[in-house]
Amino acid sequence: MIKIIKAQPVPKAQVECKNCKSILEYENVDLELHRSYMSGTYRYQFKCPVCKLFVDAEWLEDNKPQ
Repeated sequence: MIKIIKAQPVPKAQVECKNCKSILEYENVDLELHRSYMSGTYRYQFKCPVCKLFVDAEWLEDNKPQ
C-alpha cells in the first residue's frame, strides 16, 4: 500500500496541436503509449479533443519502455 506523506500538484505541460493549432494542456494521466508502425519506436500521445488526431507528448514524468 502506498502512503501519501505530502501530496504535490500533478505536473502539467502545454503543447500546440500540429493539425488544428489548438493550445492544449495535458498531464501524465492523459497519455497513451503508441507504437509507430514506420519506425517501430514507442511514443506517448494523447488525442486532441478538438480535431481528434493524436498529439505527441513533448514532456512527461515517466520512463519510456526499453
